[in-house]
Amino acid sequence: MDPHYYNTVQDLSLRNDREGKLLLIGFDSKLSYTILSAMKEGKLTKRDITIVDDFKEKTNWQDAFDFSNEVRNKIKKNGDYIKQEYLDIKEIDTSGVFFTIVALNTDRTLNIYKSLITKVDDNSCIHLRDTAAALSEHILDAIPDKYSKSKTLTTPTNEVTIIKSLSAVQKVKTPSRTRSDNF
Repeated sequence: MDPHYYNTVQDLSLRNDREGKLLLIGFDSKLSYTILSAMKEGKLTKRDITIVDDFKEKTNWQDAFDFSNEVRNKIKKNGDYIKQEYLDIKEIDTSGVFFTIVALNTDRTLNIYKSLITKVDDNSCIHLRDTAAALSEHILDAIPDKYSKSKTLTTPTNEVTIIKSLSAVQKVKTPSRTRSDNF
């Protein structure tokens, strides 16, 4: 396995027991094929994978198309790619996605993250590969107030995984008080 992707794959493997899809925002073909190989070898749980990109920076859409076919052929799961003119998280279906990997440059990662953190399901993970974005103060600031702002895991390469979980205060049930006729 390419050491450059080890921490991302390791972080994903820690969550093998979780159900859900994998969302890749920003197509990095080496990372994608590393994940696919780990799934094929049984190191990662086989899951549906969706790629979203504008295909302007790193690669062309044909590579993502080929990868989505490899997902179908090698691990018998659904593989899709979505080409957007401009990356817009609001138009992406994130239902059932439990782990999202964002592999974009710093500015684009921060812009995408702000919309993504509010859209993904509770207890979903967002893994940021760009170290400057991952270490940015804006990451914790973008988490809505009702969610815990301390559930971040940093890898040795300064990639960060944010787990969107309700804060302890939000988990407390509000007591309901009624008047009793017994008094």
